[in-house]
Amino acid sequence: MRDTPISRHLKKIAATPVDAGQPVGAATRMQARAQDLMRAKLATDQQRLKATKSIARKIEIKREVLPDYAAYVAEVLAQDAGTQDDVLLTLMVWLIDVGSIDAALAIAQYAIRHGLAMPAPFERSLAEVIAESIAETPDVPAGLLARAIELTDGHDMVDQVRAKLYKAYGLAIAADSPATAADALRRALALNDKIGVKRDIARIEASISVSGKSGKDADT
Repeated sequence: MRDTPISRHLKKIAATPVDAGQPVGAATRMQARAQDLMRAKLATDQQRLKATKSIARKIEIKREVLPDYAAYVAEVLAQDAGTQDDVLLTLMVWLIDVGSIDAALAIAQYAIRHGLAMPAPFERSLAEVIAESIAETPDVPAGLLARAIELTDGHDMVDQVRAKLYKAYGLAIAADSPATAADALRRALALNDKIGVKRDIARIEASISVSGKSGKDADT
């Protein structure tokens, strides 16, 4: 984390123990003060992003500023207060945007467990944002896609969004686990018949068939 006045202040907050004699909610109030500071910084960073037209440059800016929020995120997750936190949820999306899926999923797990809601201008639910954003990120490891599926399972969302996540997972594991991949792609197709996986399913099924025949030939 870069050494800035904000980072030093957050480290001081994070290092300050909550006295057992303090009234209940002292930790939450401390977190609220840190959140106010982060909200002001976030507004500044969002203005910078708004003034930038290039998507690639926007991602560079997010990657540049995200370390400034690291201590705050760590403290919120450690305190586990579960209060609505628009700053935290925005940072979750930014982490996905820069490809830090593991870090984003840590926030996502906290947010879903506490029933947090996505802030404006996001129109989709928390589960939908997690599923769609991760599904649309290139080259996400299969294990992280599986975590996203598990995390959002049982949460209501439009079928097209869940289909994207199953498609991404199926394609990610096609080489190593073709049977499971075919099942995931069939699930995606059942949710959205325009998801574009029919050829992938046919290709994987053909490879499974060839592998099965090769195995039988080897046994004879």
